[in-house]
Amino acid sequence: MTADSIVKDVREAIDMFGRYTFEDKGAGEVMDVAAIVRYVRGLDAEAARDLLVAVATQPVERDLCVRLVEAVMSDLQDVPDEFWEVLIAHPVLEKAAM
Repeated sequence: MTADSIVKDVREAIDMFGRYTFEDKGAGEVMDVAAIVRYVRGLDAEAARDLLVAVATQPVERDLCVRLVEAVMSDLQDVPDEFWEVLIAHPVLEKAAM
């Protein structure tokens, strides 16, 4: 799984469900956020941070990519503290975790 493949999934969700539904219902209703969370959990903290930052800073559909990263971060709140600290040390992910 790469940032580009995740952004492609965001675009496909928009094509299938519409931008309004993505914004109104959230990423979890139009995408398999759980699959992304499972993948991220399998990475080391630095790789997870780099992937999520890359998704959140994509130039295409950035606002929806940020919403997706927010949903992923919400589902990652039970990771070990050391993992979480690496994630939120980056300003983009710190903001997404709020």
